[in-house]
Amino acid sequence: MKATLIFFAALTGLGLSAPLTDADIDAALETRDLRSCIQKCSTGAVAGSFACALGYSLQGLQEQGPKHAQFMHVAGEYVRENIIESQEGVHMVLDYQVVDVNTCDPVPDVYLEMWHCNSTGVYSGIVASGNGDSSDGSNINNTWLRGIQKTDCDGVAQFQSVFPGHYTSRATHIHIMVHANATLLPNMTLGRENYASHVGQAFFDQDLIAQVEKLEPYASNTQELTKNAADGILSEETATDGVDPFMEYTLLTDDIQDGIFAWLAFVSVNNLRLGSEGDAYRLRAADTITVSKHVARLHDTEDQVFQLQESADELLSEEIDIYPRDEIDDRPSNLTASLVGRSLDGDGDDDAVDFDDENVPEANLEGEILMPLPWMRFSLLDGYFKGIKAIVKASELVPEHPRNSRKRPPRQSVPKHEDQKPEIYSPYDAATNNITQCYLDISNSTPVPNIYAYRGIPQQMPSPAIGSYDLLGIRSDVCFDRFGRYGPYGFGYRKAHGGSGVGLDTENSGSDAVWAQTGQIDYGNINWSDAQERCFASNRHRFDSAPLGRTAESINRDNKLKRMRASNDDEQRKEKVNPRSELRHRSAVVVRLYTGFQWTELAILNLRAMISELSLNTGGEYAVHLLLQVHNTDLPIWSDDETLGRLLQAHVPVEFHGLVSVWSESEMTLYYPGAFDAPLANPSERSAHGFYRSGHLPLQVFAMDHPQYSNYWNWEVDIRVVGSYYEFFDRMGRWADEQPRRLLWERNARYYIPSYHGSWDNFSRTAHFDTKQYGRPDVFGPVAFPGQKRLRHEKRQASALPANCIEQPEDCGVGEAADLITLNPIFDTVDSGWIFSDDITGYPGASPSEPPRRCAIVTASRLSGRLLKAMHEEVWRHHHTMFSEMFPPTIALHHGFKAVYAPHPVYLDRAWYPVNEIDAVFNSGAAHSTSGIGSPFDQKNEHNFKGSTWYYNSEFAGLLWRRWLGYAQTQPGRRSSSIRGAMTSSARGGFEEESDEGSSGRMCLRSMIVHPIKHEGPGDV
Repeated sequence: MKATLIFFAALTGLGLSAPLTDADIDAALETRDLRSCIQKCSTGAVAGSFACALGYSLQGLQEQGPKHAQFMHVAGEYVRENIIESQEGVHMVLDYQVVDVNTCDPVPDVYLEMWHCNSTGVYSGIVASGNGDSSDGSNINNTWLRGIQKTDCDGVAQFQSVFPGHYTSRATHIHIMVHANATLLPNMTLGRENYASHVGQAFFDQDLIAQVEKLEPYASNTQELTKNAADGILSEETATDGVDPFMEYTLLTDDIQDGIFAWLAFVSVNNLRLGSEGDAYRLRAADTITVSKHVARLHDTEDQVFQLQESADELLSEEIDIYPRDEIDDRPSNLTASLVGRSLDGDGDDDAVDFDDENVPEANLEGEILMPLPWMRFSLLDGYFKGIKAIVKASELVPEHPRNSRKRPPRQSVPKHEDQKPEIYSPYDAATNNITQCYLDISNSTPVPNIYAYRGIPQQMPSPAIGSYDLLGIRSDVCFDRFGRYGPYGFGYRKAHGGSGVGLDTENSGSDAVWAQTGQIDYGNINWSDAQERCFASNRHRFDSAPLGRTAESINRDNKLKRMRASNDDEQRKEKVNPRSELRHRSAVVVRLYTGFQWTELAILNLRAMISELSLNTGGEYAVHLLLQVHNTDLPIWSDDETLGRLLQAHVPVEFHGLVSVWSESEMTLYYPGAFDAPLANPSERSAHGFYRSGHLPLQVFAMDHPQYSNYWNWEVDIRVVGSYYEFFDRMGRWADEQPRRLLWERNARYYIPSYHGSWDNFSRTAHFDTKQYGRPDVFGPVAFPGQKRLRHEKRQASALPANCIEQPEDCGVGEAADLITLNPIFDTVDSGWIFSDDITGYPGASPSEPPRRCAIVTASRLSGRLLKAMHEEVWRHHHTMFSEMFPPTIALHHGFKAVYAPHPVYLDRAWYPVNEIDAVFNSGAAHSTSGIGSPFDQKNEHNFKGSTWYYNSEFAGLLWRRWLGYAQTQPGRRSSSIRGAMTSSARGGFEEESDEGSSGRMCLRSMIVHPIKHEGPGDV
């Protein structure tokens, strides 16, 4: 924000009258001096701002009157920057500056409210004749294109919106209102003493309006367009000499569809620091302000300002005692935050849950109430726990969340779909149709089974808060129950029949359908390694036999050390991806294990599914390997086959023995010998050769030993996939390979939130704009830093960039195989607060900011052969290494390899509303990203991920998984040490509830990846 204001001040000095170009923006941004701005603001020395030259006088309400202020105004709107929600249109970033007319000083710390109609001339929150379809009462609950922002030290408030449309009798305009003496409540609305002191409207150049009106959806607006010259209010505004209510603007690119940057300065007639109601109109509507799924009523007592209560339609909400900031220290010492949360039982009944601060280890309620724990403002979602009887067509689904209204979707009675039947689910495309069929047994009598899915989604199933099915090409119109997902691999029938014995005690009506084609397969004597090898041998003709890493000479463990040094002189082949090629590349899926890992029947089922779906059903396109860490470094596992055999017998099910590669920390010291410098920091106090700090080392060695693969999926044993492994791996890979390199690192650093960002194109434009606005340089190609050491391929002038990057920069990277695919954003660790950001070893002159570093939390990812080879050389040759989650993205950054964050669907357990709250918390770092100060990966912010389905500390992932498996969970499924909910004596879900006549049956979830799954037994909570 500071950079934005200085940018405007610089433009004023330029004396520009025409719309600005990107070059003008860049030149202005280069002049910024944030330290000076902050210092001047803190000393009250900021004066002589650009507003004095560009000012438009905001009139006091005594002049304009309350009637003018309330035109299309709705009280109780949210303090938020992005007000777009679901609205389509030309993206627009608006900056307003408020300035005191007497001193020409910016006015900080006042709230500026903005609202306008959408592209077709309709205002949200109002049902009235002339405002869209007045017979549709649902608009009363909408909040789009309305919001409030607080002015910063330079008097600037910024919004993200879309260009307004038009309606009959009024020119295209925006309403603005300034609030003085307002208090921000924890629910992000303005509280008591809410005065509106000044009001006005802003207008746009007619030529700009004409350009926008040619585009959809503006062009479909059938209302008569009123031009500026015919607008009566505009005529009044401009009647006073010197008043200019027109927005200044610049196009972000030559194409107006890429967005508009607009600004306007307001000169206030009255000093906004009001001490009474003399110059202001108090906004009161029967002392009621409508807020998200609440009605907040003003109370007479001073010690309790607002109590959020259930709204008139009895929608469930959170009931919270809220104190104003200036009375925090006066509240009772035994303050209890009482929440009424949604039950997690799937029956639609509301169940109260109370908890107090004695079970709050993650945050101290002695500070601002609820502000550090934003998720506490939102009620728990119930739609996840609906079952197969509630399935409707995807086109009929009304998701419980995200939503663009204050109201929950209307409660649905449980549909009566007793005849729902699962169908075979095949995500395999034409490329796999010509494979030679593979079998589980050597006699080729037992074909590989298929999984089953239901066509449709249980009514009110939430949509993912983060990521997208459609973007990646993953089907979102089907759901999977536990029998369709795992029944083909042994779930739901007895061990005596070759099954797992798991799931027999869960509700199972209609489950026989998943065995109708194959019968219940006997898995008692399956050798998965042999099945993989036979499958690949039958389909060898389909694959490119040349490796993408180094040469494919025969590898023997006895001469590994000698070969490691000799073969690194080989020139690395440049990776090329041709989607039309008849020959396909192979990938390894490396699942990490350790001695002592507790194999459950469900862990076995999960691995069977992975091998079947990724390897056997693709004719060997993937090969699954188990990488087993041996903690006892004294065992002679490489010298004695009997010792190795006993080790496998003790720690790995026999059906998987042939898939195992073993390693130990002492072996890593042999592969990477020599003295390593002390790290810049070592919070874990572990060895640089150990798995915790350098989990990439054994993967690098594995890749050198198995150069026949193009890519290596680094996978964790506690990850589960609802749906098909192949669909996720294949679609994420295809999508990543098609991503252009231009601004790729900038997109990588942000969570994609469809309900907030809209389309992917709009998200990309926003990332571009935020990067430019905050003065952060684009990353393109290798990133140099002091003391950088080149790798051998770089000394030979071999570029990591595709050949077309110079001639066609916009297409650079399109069709290029990604070297790294992560499942969380790739963020800049500098100032991020991530605890391991300084765990770097071997870099001379290392500091908290040098060398530049990137990280992706959770090591699950896809790495190319050439990236792993570069990492290998960095360690053995230069003695460079970093913390496990930081090393692969950082090496990709340093050497110009293609890294991509794949925004797979991630769900949240609570009804975050409005949706900009999701962005504010999960893209809370610098320039609206996950990087830098305020990062969601700061240790103090990581509690927000506990309610997600994908993060190393998630609690919701385990709860959702166990409920889906048919196990009752203690309501609402949180451990007693967690603030996210409270434990009671009653358990929800399980056989009795799923079998109940009024129940919607067993759960059925869309495809999703959940992590971590540490406990998945009937008694686990």
